[in-house]
Amino acid sequence: MLKFGKAVVKSRFVILIVAVLLLIPAGIGYIHTRVNYDILSYLPKEIDTMKGQDMLLEKFRTGAYSFVVVDGMDNKDLKKNINYLYYLFLKLLYNIQKRMNKQE
Repeated sequence: MLKFGKAVVKSRFVILIVAVLLLIPAGIGYIHTRVNYDILSYLPKEIDTMKGQDMLLEKFRTGAYSFVVVDGMDNKDLKKNINYLYYLFLKLLYNIQKRMNKQE
């Protein structure tokens, strides 16, 4: 281990130059990399997840996620709306399952 340490100290400028040269392609890659937060776009269209996603888009015009804003609602109305959303969700799952069974 002592030999390794001495070799690193002795060739520190070479190591520094190599590190800087390796930063150049890393920086170019960083600049040209686009980030896509939609993980589903990387999946093949044939799997069940994508079929369900397409059904959600067709029926509700939204896919894997949705936002529900409940600012200013009292607890009674909020509970009623949450129960209704839960009912719609279960109904959607039932319909998806029914369609999947028909396709088999």
